[in-house]
Amino acid sequence: MNGMDVSIKLLLHSKSTFARLLSINISVQAMSYNGSSAGNIQSEVKEETMQPGTERSVPILVPFSAYHKLMVECDSMKVTAMVNDKYKPEQVYLAENDIVLMDPPFILTVSRTTRLQQETSGVLIFKNPADETLTGCRLTLSGSGVFKKEEDCKLPDLAPKQQFRINIFFYPYKTGKKTITAVFDCSTFRDIQATCKIEVTE
Repeated sequence: MNGMDVSIKLLLHSKSTFARLLSINISVQAMSYNGSSAGNIQSEVKEETMQPGTERSVPILVPFSAYHKLMVECDSMKVTAMVNDKYKPEQVYLAENDIVLMDPPFILTVSRTTRLQQETSGVLIFKNPADETLTGCRLTLSGSGVFKKEEDCKLPDLAPKQQFRINIFFYPYKTGKKTITAVFDCSTFRDIQATCKIEVTE
């Protein structure tokens, strides 16, 4: 989840009949929407000695503090591990994994009774999963037949592990099945959406 550390593992399996000293070059890149690299999040080099016929799990930790600035405008991160034998450098092994971060939960609920031209209430809940204060928080509400125009409001800063619980009120002006969309933006997260389908009756 975006806002939390990313923990993955590189699994090595040796089919050799002798011990091998390996150099492991691990690189994590932020990837833009068009598939190009938007910057290096982190890189590290490790050495491991693999005994014949054994397996080894190499942990890879990408802290939120390392990736969050680059990932504000990016879609995914690419983790690449290049492994080579230090005594036979021509023997190179490559593993890659693309990681798409999930948005933090953003929940919108609306009271069951939704009548035409009558005040209806709803509740929005968002909890800050990060260990830093979210600044520049904004909320946008929209919905055909529910809001006559897009409503945008500024929210206060949100401290680590704290949550917003926001009451919303609206007067539906058209009957039928409608969808309300709420979008949350801040310094760390972009375009986190919550939707709720309602049916407006007379």
